[in-house]
Amino acid sequence: MHIPHYDVAILGAGPAGAATAIAFANKGKSVLLLEADPRASDRLAGEWLHPSAASVLDRLGVTVKPTKPFSTGRGWVLYPDDGSAPVVLPYSAGSSGCAIEHSVLVETLRQHAIHMASVTYVPWARGRRIDGQTLTY
Repeated sequence: MHIPHYDVAILGAGPAGAATAIAFANKGKSVLLLEADPRASDRLAGEWLHPSAASVLDRLGVTVKPTKPFSTGRGWVLYPDDGSAPVVLPYSAGSSGCAIEHSVLVETLRQHAIHMASVTYVPWARGRRIDGQTLTY
């Protein structure tokens, strides 16, 4: 029996796992991407993508369609629990963030990864053991 060799194994095909798979595949690596529960991202949740996140997605070659785009402005504001003054984190001129449903972000990244020739996606698979250089799932 031939056991395929992968340069990288990623456990979890959520936003971070799928983006990591894409990044490694873009570098010419063969990637095994395991997801224990592909339905886990199907929940009522949202994501706010800052300009730096949009830049990372652009570099990965991934286009997301935001639920609602937001124009430039004040950027992001943190309101401390201790009642002190808000901390304003402005975006640079010409940049903007956007809101997107969590499931849409995950599905967009996951589909991009799945369609890459050097990525093997295995749904309903959980990493069980690493023994030397062998991953059992």
